[in-house]
Amino acid sequence: MDSIISTSLAKPSDAIEHYERKNIMDMIEEAVEAATALANFIAVTTEHLGISYTGVWMDHYKYLQKAGFIK
Repeated sequence: MDSIISTSLAKPSDAIEHYERKNIMDMIEEAVEAATALANFIAVTTEHLGISYTGVWMDHYKYLQKAGFIK
């Protein structure tokens, strides 16, 4: 989480220096690791409790549609 917290995305992409791009790549890698950990947590928890993994995602997808975040 250190890279996620310490990386600024305030600059336009064409103003980002080489060393800043490295920091951004580190941040992206940490974000992917976090997303993977959360997806695994959801999968293990739903399996353990007998809840449909795909059902959870379908409900979330419906919420996003209803809230207008996606079409």
